[in-house]
Amino acid sequence: MKRIKYGILVAVGMLGTVLSVPPMYAQAERSIEYQLALLGNEQPTQAVASANSVSRFRTVLDELSLSYRQSREEMGYSTIAMWKKLQEQKVTANLMEMLDGMNLVASGEAGKQDFMRNMTLYYALRSRGMSHKQTLRQMLLLTATK
Repeated sequence: MKRIKYGILVAVGMLGTVLSVPPMYAQAERSIEYQLALLGNEQPTQAVASANSVSRFRTVLDELSLSYRQSREEMGYSTIAMWKKLQEQKVTANLMEMLDGMNLVASGEAGKQDFMRNMTLYYALRSRGMSHKQTLRQMLLLTATK
């Protein structure tokens, strides 16, 4: 009887250990699209990104990977870095708008683009006081002259 109680105790302890392991979605939380969705969240107090937002960022990164040389992760992390720099300068920027803008700018040129070049240009124009729309117009004009 003592052995059975000990066995049950061990089984319950093992079950507690198994249940305390983070769920499989923890890996998804480390993905670049999850990080973008979390940072771009409209409600900064919410510590979880919505599945729709993650899906939208995934789709945009997939589209960008068709036009740019850099990997999805490189594009995502460089966008986050530029977004943070703009925030430091008190420039309001939206991560999704930034990525959509890079997608729009890439459609004006043939072949694989350099994402960092375009994102750096975006940052330079925005930090000089241009709005998002003005910046994209200027970038489209510059790419059309090449």
